[in-house]
Amino acid sequence: MATDSGGQRGRFRLNGVALSLRNRNYRLYFFGQLLSMMGTWMPAVALAFLVLKLTGSGTDLGLATAARFAPMLGLAITAAAAAPTLAVEFATMVFVGYGSITFNSTAKTMLQAAAVPTMRGRVMALWGLAWLGTTPIGGPLVGWIGQHAGARWSLVAGRWSLAACRRS
Repeated sequence: MATDSGGQRGRFRLNGVALSLRNRNYRLYFFGQLLSMMGTWMPAVALAFLVLKLTGSGTDLGLATAARFAPMLGLAITAAAAAPTLAVEFATMVFVGYGSITFNSTAKTMLQAAAVPTMRGRVMALWGLAWLGTTPIGGPLVGWIGQHAGARWSLVAGRWSLAACRRS
């Protein structure tokens, strides 16, 4: 027999999330969302396994993932720069953040897959230095662009830097 948080023997106590599952409408919503998310991410997982099976290369897997998500990041930054109101810009910034996280993790994965195992730590240290070390240069530069050309153009400059990364 299980004990609850008070140390008494008996039934488990339900926390807030489990209590909400008692409501039929919430259960339908929760499990519907669960199935929907599984269906949404299934093509991405299938593509990853297909690329890995066909090529056997982690680098190719990273390139396929980047090719899938990089256009969304570029479009999101452009949409944020062209947003007519602050509310619309806040909504587009969610996609910018998602794309940035995806771009960053994909780039790290590609670097680790391409690096010789004995040099992987050094390669990732250089990545960290390049990623974080350029902030004192890029921050004031984008700030200057925003001050002299407007805030929208500072986002456009970020979009240009993403395009430069994709070409190299």
